[in-house]
Amino acid sequence: MTVVDSLAALASGSYALTESYLYTAEAFGDYLAHVNADGTLAVGRWYREPPTEMLNTADLAIGALRRLGTLDPQAHIMVLRHSDFGLLLARPRAFGATEVAAIRSFAQRNGFEIVFDPLGRTGSFADALATRNNVPATDDRPFFFANSGEKAVPVAYVILFIALAPALALSYGLLLMPLRRVSGPALRSALGRRTTLQAVMVGLGFIAAEIVLLQRLTLYLGQPALALALGLAALLIGAAAGSAAVARARLGVAGAALGCVLVLVLALLALDHVAAATLSWTLPARALLACIASMAIGLPLGSVFPTVIASAGSQDEHLVSWAWAVNGAASVLGSIIAVGAALFIGFTAVGIAAAACYLVVALGSVPGVERLLRLRMAPAQS
Repeated sequence: MTVVDSLAALASGSYALTESYLYTAEAFGDYLAHVNADGTLAVGRWYREPPTEMLNTADLAIGALRRLGTLDPQAHIMVLRHSDFGLLLARPRAFGATEVAAIRSFAQRNGFEIVFDPLGRTGSFADALATRNNVPATDDRPFFFANSGEKAVPVAYVILFIALAPALALSYGLLLMPLRRVSGPALRSALGRRTTLQAVMVGLGFIAAEIVLLQRLTLYLGQPALALALGLAALLIGAAAGSAAVARARLGVAGAALGCVLVLVLALLALDHVAAATLSWTLPARALLACIASMAIGLPLGSVFPTVIASAGSQDEHLVSWAWAVNGAASVLGSIIAVGAALFIGFTAVGIAAAACYLVVALGSVPGVERLLRLRMAPAQS
C-alpha cells in the first residue's frame, strides 16, 4: 500500500475529516489475514515530525497482529524512513536475524533509515510506540487523519469549530431572529415550546441518521461518490413517500416518531450483518440493495415533520414558518455536530443519538408532558 494522498494537502489539514477505510483496525486485520506466513505487508505513509501518522499506522498493525493471536506483535514489524517517506513492514511471522540483516543492507544501499528495529527496539520511535495503547481508527470511527499532525489541538477540531461558528450566527441572524419577532407571543405558549423542541429534534435526528447511513454505504459500496448519490437520492425519495403517506395514515406525532425509533434501532443492528453477508455480491446488486435499504429507512423519517407541522398549524398558523426555520437551522448545525460527535464516540453512537432525538419528539406529544408545559406557562399567563 503506497501513499495515495498529497503531502501538501495532508499538512494543510485537508484530509482531517476524510473517512479513510484503508487505515482502520478492521482493514489491517483483513490485510494481515490474507498474507501467508512468509509474506509481508508493506504500508507506505508520509513521515513528518513528530511521526504521529507513522505511529498510528504501526498501532494499527500491532493491534491487528494482537487480534490474530500474536504474543509479541512488535517483533513482527519494522519501520523505515527515507526523507518524508515512511515504510511500515508487518508480517505474520516474526522478523528473524536473517530478515533484519537483509533489510539493514537494503536500507544502507538505498539511503533508508531504520527507525524501528524489532531486534533492537531503541530510539525515539520505539520509545513513543511503547507508551501508546490506542486504536487510531476503526470502521466506526474512520478518521485516521484527524490527529496526524504536530499541533496540540487536532486540526479536525479546529475545522469543525470554524464551521460551527458562522453556521450558528447565520442561522440565528437570517432564520430565527426575524421570525422570533413576528411569532413572539406564540413561542411563549406551551404549544410553541413543544413545536420548537420537536422541530429541533427532528432536524438533528434526520441529519444524524442520514450521515450514519451514508457512512455505512460508503464502506459497503467502496465508492464514496456512488454511496452519496445513491444513498441520498433513495433516502429522500423514501422520505417524500413517507411524507405523502402519513396524511392518509393519519398517524400522530408520537406514532410517527416511535416508528422512526424502531426503524433506526433495527437498522443499526442489522446493517452491518447484512453488509457482511452480501459483500461478495456484484456492485450493481449491492447498489440496488443499498437503494432499497435507504428508501426503507427514509419512509418513517419523512413522516414525522409533516405531523409536527400539521399539529402546530392547526392551532396557530404562526408556528408553521417558525417550525420550518428551526428545523432547517437544526439540520445545518446538526451536520457539523454529528461529525464532531463521530470523532469522539463513533457513528454507531451517533445513530443511537438520532433514535434518541425521535424518542424525545414522541415524548413531547405525551399528554402528561403537554400538561407540564401548560403548568410552567400558568404563572406567566396569570
